[in-house]
Order: sequence, then C-alpha cells, then structure tokens
Amino acid sequence: MTFPTPPEAYTDPALERTALMLCCAFADSQIPLLLEPDDFVDQDYREIFYAIQVLREDRGDCSFPALATYLSPHDWYDKKGGSAFLAKLMLIGWPDTYWPAPDEHVARALRELRIRRKAKEFSISIGEARAMIDQFSAHAERMAKLLPNAEQSTLDVLDAITEAPQPWIPTGFPSLDAFVNMRRGNLVCVGARTGFGKTAFLCNIACNNARAGRRVAYLTKEMTTAEIVPRFLKYLTQKTDLAAAKQAVDRTVLEKITVHRVRTVEDVERVSSLVEADLIIVDYIQLLEVGGRRMENRVNELERVTNKLKGVAMDAGKCLLCASQISRETDRTGDEPVLADLKGSGSIEQDSNVVILLHNPSILPKADQGDRNSRRSATATVASLEGEKGIATIIIAKNRSGKCGKIKLKWADDTVTFSEVTGTPRFPARP
Repeated sequence: MTFPTPPEAYTDPALERTALMLCCAFADSQIPLLLEPDDFVDQDYREIFYAIQVLREDRGDCSFPALATYLSPHDWYDKKGGSAFLAKLMLIGWPDTYWPAPDEHVARALRELRIRRKAKEFSISIGEARAMIDQFSAHAERMAKLLPNAEQSTLDVLDAITEAPQPWIPTGFPSLDAFVNMRRGNLVCVGARTGFGKTAFLCNIACNNARAGRRVAYLTKEMTTAEIVPRFLKYLTQKTDLAAAKQAVDRTVLEKITVHRVRTVEDVERVSSLVEADLIIVDYIQLLEVGGRRMENRVNELERVTNKLKGVAMDAGKCLLCASQISRETDRTGDEPVLADLKGSGSIEQDSNVVILLHNPSILPKADQGDRNSRRSATATVASLEGEKGIATIIIAKNRSGKCGKIKLKWADDTVTFSEVTGTPRFPARP
C-alpha cells in the first residue's frame, strides 16, 4: 500500500542531513542505534542511513570514506553522482539550527516527526493492524522478562523447587564440566594474557553449545565478524584452509551462533534482551564502557561494568561468559596467573560466579626488551616448560557453586582448538 506524501510539517531535510552527518563524523555516535531507516522521509537519506547501520554492525566503521567505498558498487549511488552526492547531502551547509546538537536531540526530533506522520496514516488494513499489535505484544513480553520478580515470596520459590536437575550450560569439555556447571543468571569470567588463546577458548565453547543445538550470542567490540567467523570454521571442521573449511562446515550448527558488535554495557543489555540464546559471550570486559563515555577513574568504571553485567545476567536470565585481561606481570615471571592478576578491578572476582584463568605456556609472549631479568626469567620458563608444548592449563580459581582446581587441555594453534588430553572433545551428559 502506498501512503500519500507526508506534508511539509512532517518533514525536515536539514534535520535528516544533520543525523547522517553525525553518524559519519563521530565514531561514537549513538544515532545508528536510536533510529531506523523509516525515520527518514527522503528516499536517498534512507538508503544512506541503512548503509551506515550495515557498516557499523559489520565493520564498526561508518566514516565518510568507508561509506563512500561501501556505496561505490551500487548503480543507485553512481547515478546520483558518487562522492560528490554524499558531500552535497552531508558536508555542505550544516544547518545552524541543529549543529552542534547532541545525538539524542536529533534522534528525538526525527522520531517525533515519524510519529506525527504515522498518526496521519489511518488507512491501514486489518492485517497490518494485527501485525502491529503482535509486534508490540512480543516486545512487551521480552521487556517483562527483564523485570526482576521483586514480589516473589519464599513460598513461591519453595513450590517451584523440584528434584529435577536445574538447567545448565556445559562448556563442552568434560574435564572442565566436572568442576564448573554454568547456569542462567551466572556471570562467568575467563582471564588470560593477550595472545594466550582466550578468544579461541570462548569460540570453542560457543561451537560446542551450537553443536548441541543451543543458540549462542557472541558479543565483541575489538573484532569484526570477518575475524570471528574463521575461528568458528577452523574449530568446527578442523581444517586450516578457510576455503575448505567453508565447504565442509555444517551450516545448521553455524547458524546457531550470532555475532554482535557492542561498545557499552547498555549494548550488552539490549542484545541480551532481544536474542533467544541462553549463553551470551562477551569479548572482553576491559573494552566495555558505561553510558558510552569513559570515566577518569578506570577502576571505578570497571566496577560499574561488572556490576551491570551481573545484573544483566540475573535480570535477563542469561549466562554471561566474559573474557578478561590479566596483569602483564605474568609475562615477566611466566608463572600461572592467580585471581589477583585480573586486570583493573577486584570487582571482576567479586561479581563473578566462576573465574577461570587460562595459562598457555605454548604461547609465552616475548619478554620485555628493556628488562634483562625479565628476559632471563622468560628463557628459564620456556626451558622448564619444554615438556608442556601444546598443553594449556585451565585454572578454576573461583567457583561459587563447586570446587576449584586445575585441568589440562591440548592446544592446536593452526585450528585454534582446545581439546581433551585423553581424546577429542565430546559433549558431556547432564549431571
């Protein structure tokens, strides 16, 4: 059905141009998250905003050069005049009325215009009306699940307790699952030095759950989908050649995993409320911000981050499996990490139900070139670990609902794979 052209009172090209300009000029602009393409009346502006959303989701870069490169193969873009067309829309004559203007002011003004336009579109079919109601009901139901059940009495909890085992989320490594039973509402932290394989470890756990038919959401800030998916492919197929892995992968398993770009804890909360996955993987804690802005005191900010992540896990009923960096001090000594090595804040240890520390001596980093003692220490460590080549130590340093301990896993760098020392990974039975 075609609606009549909105009256001038409900359109504002200058405002739409300002919104596009803010998206491209500032990497941390929130407008791509606050608006939809339908908020733009002009069809050209709508096409450009859709491209901005795609770029932000897939590449994390919706700058003017990236946008021009992305649109260049499209006939529509070429007919409009290419980069000169973009410059005319966004870079010429910024309207003083809206510039400078905070993102939320621009977004709110565009949304209000859209609401006013929709109010005039009274000629809709019964089917369209029902679809809108169903969409609203589904959204309301999702939001209701986020609200904490503050009025639940102890008798309600007592009646809900059964002898049946509570749902749990295995890691896919039997020796590790003998210690750890991840459950919905848990915050689980995996700590390791950069380059020690923590991202590969998280990818392995994601694939193990996908093989078992569970949906998994993988949230990352520093990596793109194009960097994450090859890790899934290599692990699932055990092939180092990406072309061969792409042909061999079971797509029904891979489609169980979705990758999302996030920047703030609020992004994590939003994704957790929308996806059906019980397991949410966040890579990694130290990169997340609160409210889209960095605080001067990073320790206090990390405390807010971990506290909010714990709240998201409990309120959304999800298991959040989060990666964390650890102190560089372990590089100098080569020793196994401990809880005190978690980087930036003791709140990670405090808020987590489980803390797993990964020590992979097969990938010991280079010693600090400015410290001779460090070089000697690292050399001695490598020599002492010569018999541990290809073996990683998984340390369960905190386990609120179980015991702590250590296990050994094989590490294969070419296929970014952790596996049981005694055999290939198999999915464990429920306890």
